[in-house]
Amino acid sequence: MRRKRVLPLAALLLCVPALGATTPAAASSPSDTSGPLRILLTNDDGYNAPGIRIMFDRLTAAGYDVTIVAPLTNQSGAGTRMMSASTVTVKHPEPRVWAVDGTPGDSVAFGLSEVFADRAPDLVVSGTNFGPNVAGLATHSGTVGGAIAALEQGVPAIAVSTGGLSAPVYQPTVNAMKPTSDFTVQLIDRLQD
Repeated sequence: MRRKRVLPLAALLLCVPALGATTPAAASSPSDTSGPLRILLTNDDGYNAPGIRIMFDRLTAAGYDVTIVAPLTNQSGAGTRMMSASTVTVKHPEPRVWAVDGTPGDSVAFGLSEVFADRAPDLVVSGTNFGPNVAGLATHSGTVGGAIAALEQGVPAIAVSTGGLSAPVYQPTVNAMKPTSDFTVQLIDRLQD
């Protein structure tokens, strides 16, 4: 039996212990949890890629407090790699946006240690990016690597990708990133509840 696809497959790797049931790393008191959910948004396609910008727009429209901390350039396929240099170059091109000259893992590490130094974000969302991050591909994904970097620091994370199992076609994939981002917002809402 053949299934008809309306949208390309949206692959989602869920790495969230349960947002309401756990205390984020570095949270100091119950009063810290008032207000909107604080989200560090990263990816592997770069801070200005369409997927991260669509996700930013959808998450902020839903009322979340979102800050982009993502690679300066495309880091697809970086996996969980992190640079071994003692310094990293960072640009701050606009409010709520940090561009790190490194991998998604470097971006998350910088975000947690510098941008969110006062208090860890409640959640890291990595993506949405082009292509699937499923099965054996997940281990090579920088998008998944960004989520893993957060989990290693005790911060809940979700890695989100948009695309079918074949090579992504640019415009249809960008168009599918909107409903993928809407699904992610609904998922976060449900996990909070």
